[in-house]
Amino acid sequence: MEEYAAPEITSTDLSPTLLLLVRWGCASKQDILNDLDFVDPPQQDTLDQATRLLIDLGCLEDNESTGDDKLVLTQTGKAVSEVPTHPRLATMLVRASKDPVLLAGAVAVAFIVDDESGSTGSRGGFNTADLAVQIQDLYRPSASFQTQKQLLKYASRVVGSSGRAAVQSVMDGETELSDVLSNLGLAVLPGYVDLVAERKGDASYGGSTYLLSLGRSARLEDKQDASLQYLVVLDTSTGDDGKTRIRSYVPIPNDQLQEVAVEKEVCYPVPSKGFEIRAKQVTVVGSLELSSKPLPAPSPEQVAKMLQQIVKEGGGAYKTLGSTMPQPKLQQLDALLTRLKLARYVALEMTNKSENGSDTDSKLEDAAWYQDFESEWPSWMADTKEMDSLLDPWWSTGSLRSLKDLDLLTIVQSSLSATAVNALNSYYPEKIGAPDGTQIPLVYQELVSTDDDNGDDDNNDNDNDGTNNISTNDPPITVLAKAKLQQFFGTLQTPTIGPPQFPVPIQLQLLSPANRLLAQTKDLEFFWSEVYPQVRTENKGKYPKHPWPEDPRTAVASKQSKKQQQQQQQQSSSSSSTEADVGGNNANKGKKKTGRKKRKK
Repeated sequence: MEEYAAPEITSTDLSPTLLLLVRWGCASKQDILNDLDFVDPPQQDTLDQATRLLIDLGCLEDNESTGDDKLVLTQTGKAVSEVPTHPRLATMLVRASKDPVLLAGAVAVAFIVDDESGSTGSRGGFNTADLAVQIQDLYRPSASFQTQKQLLKYASRVVGSSGRAAVQSVMDGETELSDVLSNLGLAVLPGYVDLVAERKGDASYGGSTYLLSLGRSARLEDKQDASLQYLVVLDTSTGDDGKTRIRSYVPIPNDQLQEVAVEKEVCYPVPSKGFEIRAKQVTVVGSLELSSKPLPAPSPEQVAKMLQQIVKEGGGAYKTLGSTMPQPKLQQLDALLTRLKLARYVALEMTNKSENGSDTDSKLEDAAWYQDFESEWPSWMADTKEMDSLLDPWWSTGSLRSLKDLDLLTIVQSSLSATAVNALNSYYPEKIGAPDGTQIPLVYQELVSTDDDNGDDDNNDNDNDGTNNISTNDPPITVLAKAKLQQFFGTLQTPTIGPPQFPVPIQLQLLSPANRLLAQTKDLEFFWSEVYPQVRTENKGKYPKHPWPEDPRTAVASKQSKKQQQQQQQQSSSSSSTEADVGGNNANKGKKKTGRKKRKK
């Protein structure tokens, strides 16, 4: 449990604050974050949400598509900033100001919803979430005189004389209440254009299910009315079951939505197709799509622009493109990146030793190449978040249709210079040769903790074999090689990779004939003398068909069983004797032919 509650600014709606700051001269979100002295600064994502809302309301110019961070008030935004209420309600009032019918409805809705209106509104006195019903009760002749007086006072405060006149006209019967109620959806829509919900059907245990923007599902309790196809949702809450419930709404007919709907061409990604970019013509109200029809493939520029945005929002090239790669190829990419990190680390260490005049300078004199070698490694090798720059040349190819067309493994490989590739393959290979002549794959693994490099195995008590003596100055990447213990018979020196001036020892994971881990070490000589006798005692009876010599340092390296080794020796001997017999027979045949020729003469 946290000692202190999180500051309110980290979770509250910042759109009213942002609107005022822009009105007072803040030109960008970075100005707000960097130049203003907050006790607790706002979070970037909270500020982004507020910006998006004000753009949707038409209060700020939409510069996000151009990548421009400037915050510019529109004419609507300037008017909204002068209304003393939340930007949603203020937008609703400003847009309705020229139509008394719409204004009477907008003022009534704001009066009920506004926390500072002084009304009991939807928080008391009404048992329905339908604001049309609440407003009907608010304007009826039998309504509370005190409540209607508060409504008129509120209209004067937030709108002025025009708002008070529109409300008074309905109270006096000059404006038909039925007209106000039938147009209530249009009055409310400008302030909640991003919260239009579409009915999807009846809920399983009463009520109806609606789909909000961004694919969120919400439930309307005790209402299974198919005629309520569309709602403008003003308030929601989340129950103990985690489901969203609609607490306040205004119905809006389809024909009214069609009146204010706009047609536009949009590009959109298809995640199931590797974020393939397609185009369609849509009829929309805010974020609600009323209808759509497919269009031909978008232009290469549109595709590249959208893919760049997807990569940015997805957390960068590695994270986004990695999610679309087949698992085997992703593993190859991770292995390559880890090898590159190790190569870069070694090159930097060699540079530091040279610059600091260390005792190894004599060894480095013949290895001046490492300075150029170090300069070959760009910053993205140290941090995959920096990899986005690798994609820059690929955006302009004109052949992209989806993220699947961007093979990050190929892109990384093609970005390496010939020097880097040669050095990588020479000093940091993917395989090494074992003493028995076979090739063993290498695994380059980043260390999570430096406390213990032994990689303890629950079923093995032979991990204390010298590997716990690793220096804290060892590379942050360990190199592993799995092989049968018998494959390293006759070998005293632990295999290494890297340049001769900076060798990196390989951690050998020595396996039983059944491929179970027996021990692991970076010091073979220590292992043979101190650990192997115990390993031999424990496993000689388990695997009697395989050799377990008393002195492994003089034994022949082989992963074969004793019988297989004997058969191989017999085949070799048989082959040698056969070759000798064939050679002797050929010589005798030659002598016989010579003798025949002499007799004929």
